Amino acid sequence: MNNNEKSLYAKIDKILWEKWDPIGINNISEIRNEYYGYIPIIFNAVKQTNEKGVIADILFDIETKRMGLNGNYDKCLAVASEILKDRVHW
Repeated sequence: MNNNEKSLYAKIDKILWEKWDPIGINNISEIRNEYYGYIPIIFNAVKQTNEKGVIADILFDIETKRMGLNGNYDKCLAVASEILKDRVHW
């Protein structure tokens, strides 16, 4: 992984924890790794597209299908925009 990729990976991690947090746990530092499994999914998608709708769809799918939540698509769009902000083009 090059430096740009490492930076993107860390950025996605931070945004998922601080801004996405669909189950509302980011105030519990002991479970900071809760969303780690989703970072590679988002990372690989971002490397392939700069369309926020695609990233939002993935986040929403995780919320609704994997986590069993109702989901918040508007929040997923906002998070996707934040992830793609200042994106380095691959």
